[in-house]
Amino acid sequence: MSHDHTDGGPAFPGEQGHIPEGTWNQTWEPGMTIRQWYKGMAMQGLCANGGVLDRLAAAGQGDYPSNKSQALEAAENGLVTMAARFADAQLAEDAEHAKEKP
Repeated sequence: MSHDHTDGGPAFPGEQGHIPEGTWNQTWEPGMTIRQWYKGMAMQGLCANGGVLDRLAAAGQGDYPSNKSQALEAAENGLVTMAARFADAQLAEDAEHAKEKP
């Protein structure tokens, strides 16, 4: 399924520095996007809840043979999908909140 979303821009943009000639120097890298940051934070929270991976693995066993590595793969895929959905939902909320500001 394709999602129409933005990455939210850089999460931790570097600074532009002033050099002696009076011009701006843009030698920094923008780093991770806000979406990547949100996704990582969601994954951290989901992993901190020990039961989440167990439930995802159990749900995945219906699609896979009774094999621990395949159940773990299903859990990991479920975790990544959930984290991406949380990140996209947060970006959508951010966009709505930005529209409300004068």
